[in-house]
Amino acid sequence: MAMIVVSGPASIQNSKEWLDWRALGIGASEAPIIMGKSKYSTAYELFRRRLGIGPSPPPNHYLETLRNRGKRLEPIARAAYERHTGKVVTPLIAISAINAIIRASFDGYDPFDNVPLEIKCPGAVAHAIALSGSVPDEYYDQVQQQIFVCGSTHGHYYSFDGTDGVLLEVARNQSRIDEILKAAEDFWHRLQLKVWSSNEWDAAAAAWRQANANLQIAKAREEHARDLLVALVPKGIPRQEGGGVSVLMSGRRGTVDYRRMLADAGVVLTEAQIDMYRNNPSSSVRVRDVNPADPTLLMQPASLPTVTTTKTHLAPATNARDIYAELNLSPIPGRDFCF
Repeated sequence: MAMIVVSGPASIQNSKEWLDWRALGIGASEAPIIMGKSKYSTAYELFRRRLGIGPSPPPNHYLETLRNRGKRLEPIARAAYERHTGKVVTPLIAISAINAIIRASFDGYDPFDNVPLEIKCPGAVAHAIALSGSVPDEYYDQVQQQIFVCGSTHGHYYSFDGTDGVLLEVARNQSRIDEILKAAEDFWHRLQLKVWSSNEWDAAAAAWRQANANLQIAKAREEHARDLLVALVPKGIPRQEGGGVSVLMSGRRGTVDYRRMLADAGVVLTEAQIDMYRNNPSSSVRVRDVNPADPTLLMQPASLPTVTTTKTHLAPATNARDIYAELNLSPIPGRDFCF
């Protein structure tokens, strides 16, 4: 076993002691961010967040919903995994015995077979990818770092939708682990220096361009979906509602050109007279891409790693109701787990 197991208060995930412990190294969940695979953050944003530099990122309610849902479902998913495999696993916090800055918080660990377990209770898209036999790209590097920390030949990725689970066995990918370690050490070095690059403007500009590219793609997709909804509204119907979406067709009168109206009425005001009725001045900031390119060129490629799959479903006798009963837990209100 090539790892150092952490005990005491720091072993309680999400506790203050655990957060302090994480600050002394690079956690497995940060590997996808550092490797440019996260959907929600970039390495530069993580760097600034860890150092407390600059404005805080805006709240992401969707991400928080997924995280909270994952925390509530994790013990249910872990029990489902144990019934699936016949193994008993324990959440574990550990440090690599080879490289002390490389760390992992395992959702489960099998000490007999030396297999780390990563549990995800994701949205419908990520779960569908797992059902197809692949680890979602944004989680693959996390599993590889876990495999490195415990010195295993493979790890388990378990995707749970609240009712059923799919288990994927992920083989150790040493070439990818080498890339993760190199990137993590580089990231850690920047953290110690508190400098991302010799030109912070270029770093911030690159982060903005990537975020703006994401925004433009999202806007285009939203506009396309909006046009489709509008096209489906029957003619003469001012409002259509369904599927949690409401479309309201309305019009509004044009704005009034008051200066021209007054002039036509023979009233001509000077700028000084107009300024008497002007509200307090305000300032604005405009940021634009002076060298726009195809937004997709600024995005990281999303290739799905090849993995070996095992059984894709729980045994028919195993379901969420049985697991809740075994753990003496109350079911989470609602059964629609797809976000």
